Amino acid sequence: MKKVLITGASGLLGRAILKEFSNNASWEVLGLAFSRSGNNLKKVDLTDETAIKDTLNTFKPDVVVHSAAERRPDIVQNKPGETKKLNVGATEVIAKLCGELNTFLVYISTDYVFDGTKPPYKPMDQPNPLNAYGQSKLDGEKVVLQCNPSAVVLRVPILYGQIEFLSESAVTILFNAVKDSSKPGSMCHYQQRFPTHTQDVAAVIKQLAEKQSKVNANKKLFMNIIYI
Repeated sequence: MKKVLITGASGLLGRAILKEFSNNASWEVLGLAFSRSGNNLKKVDLTDETAIKDTLNTFKPDVVVHSAAERRPDIVQNKPGETKKLNVGATEVIAKLCGELNTFLVYISTDYVFDGTKPPYKPMDQPNPLNAYGQSKLDGEKVVLQCNPSAVVLRVPILYGQIEFLSESAVTILFNAVKDSSKPGSMCHYQQRFPTHTQDVAAVIKQLAEKQSKVNANKKLFMNIIYI
């Protein structure tokens, strides 16, 4: 049986990835979480290098989907050190470990690595992040590909899916602004966004994992950067 480890498994996308693999009996699945651990999710602090190493060395996954990241705007802006520790530091540790364990790594990135001037983007378009979150994810991409050239960076757009609360998705959070017509709301009239369902992204990730699991993890089957 093949093994997949999913970081950020309690998040909007992570839950969909967890469900996609769990519905297939050929995969043994381990989901990691921290602040929302429970429900069969293993609590692991990804900023604790020893904890990451122990978890990966014990489980020995064939595939790691690294979905965890600090996305909360207030934390990203006001606590850049904490953000870098998770979005870049932990990512580097995971990328190195996957290389040592011959494990296929899928790193979840974002369209925030771009400046929004020329959508829709292609994988080889030049990144130019305009905010701290986008920069941290671009830095994460760089350490992944430096430490593990066989890894895949999957850049995803704005996501929606089965939410636990409205603000969990940048799509559903709009409901708060429009449900009360008695109050004016500020809306952007020029951004082009491409909302994508988390289950569709999860299906793509499993397809990548299925194909790669049939060969050695160090044998490259895909481009290093894929943009959904």
